[in-house]
Amino acid sequence: MSDDDAHQRADDRPANPANLDDLTALVLRVFSDVLGLDGVAEDDHFFDACGGTSVQAWWAIAGITDLLGVDMEFKELLGAPTARDTAALLLGVVAAQQWASVERR
Repeated sequence: MSDDDAHQRADDRPANPANLDDLTALVLRVFSDVLGLDGVAEDDHFFDACGGTSVQAWWAIAGITDLLGVDMEFKELLGAPTARDTAALLLGVVAAQQWASVERR
């Protein structure tokens, strides 16, 4: 990864990852990028409405985990296939990680 790639990824991170709207916007950007679509709505189903494939789902998961530094499994995207649902799932993961870092201090 080049320095430009790392800088771009840092710029893509939400200012407050514990905010549902910021997370939804991030997931929408990732979904749009991997699907090659403009105008993906927060309630569009990744597979049914957008025509996403399993390979594109893996790319989306990789993009999300890379930007947020969290773990996400394929089955989680299957269970939360819209940007809003995925963001809500991630909100819990991010909050748990933030809490765990506070407990370690």
